[in-house]
Amino acid sequence: MKDPVDTKLKAEIDEIMKKVKTVLKNIEIHDPIKDQTTNESQNLTN
Repeated sequence: MKDPVDTKLKAEIDEIMKKVKTVLKNIEIHDPIKDQTTNESQNLTN
């Protein structure tokens, strides 16, 4: 028989992992924009 605490803990871990993956996706999406801005700043200083 499964321990109810284990099931609850697993559900919480699943939620946290979903949030982590979402954050990582957002970081991946924002990186090129940040890089582009950095490049433009470097071009202005050169």
